[in-house]
This record gives sequence, structure tokens and C-alpha cells, in this order.
Amino acid sequence: MTEVPPPLAGPAVAFPRRPVKWLAIAASLALCGLLLLLYFHRPEGQFFFPRCTFHSATGLLCPGCGGLRATHALLHGRLAEAVQSNALLVLGLPAMLAFLARKRLGLRSTGISPRWVWILFALVVAFGIARNLPFPAARWLSP
Repeated sequence: MTEVPPPLAGPAVAFPRRPVKWLAIAASLALCGLLLLLYFHRPEGQFFFPRCTFHSATGLLCPGCGGLRATHALLHGRLAEAVQSNALLVLGLPAMLAFLARKRLGLRSTGISPRWVWILFALVVAFGIARNLPFPAARWLSP
């Protein structure tokens, strides 16, 4: 009976113990840098802020259109202007921050059920449709 040789062991590679922690730190620093850039520069007319591809292709407003302008207005404390630019972002921001805080503090299970994902998807689609309607009542939804 022949003996099977042990597998060749390569050099040990030292991985960081918590790569997710470093990714979170890098993402947080990148977000802070982007928010600083957005604080000091209005999104209109700047070449380094992206244009909406959906709006450029169709002429319609997507649910995210006006999000940069809303964030710029929020950073400067202009809530009414932010709501005018993108009401969904401004109204959804407190819920998102509460969800992240609960997850970070470990207050409760933060698993999202598929039902809530579908509800959120339906809200985003309804907002996208409503802001493109030609009625005066829906006019306040467009930036």
C-alpha cells in the first residue's frame, strides 16, 4: 500500500483579522470626503458630479434625480430646498439613519424581511412615476 504524501503547504499569508472594519473605515472616509466636496461646490455646472443617465436618455426624472442638490441643501441647513429637490431622499433619510443606528448599537435584529424590500421598491417606483406626472398636484415632486 502506497502512502499518500501530505499536500504541499505554501507560505502563510497574513490577512488582517478584521478586513470588514478597514473597509468600513475607508468607506466612511470616502463618504466624508464626498460630503465635504458637496458642501463646498453646488452640483449644478460642476464637471465632477455625475449626470443622471436615465434623465439624459429619456428626459424623465428618475427617483434619484435631485439627490445631490438635496444633499447640498441639507448640508447647508435648507430643508425646504432639499425637499423641493428630492422629497424621497429627505423623508427617507431619518428612517435610514435610524436603521443604521439600531444595527450599530445592536438594539434589535436588523434583518430586513422580503416584504419590506418590496414595499420600499414599490415606494421608489411610485415616487418615480408620480414626479413625472403632468398634474399640478405632482409638480412639487419634481426638482
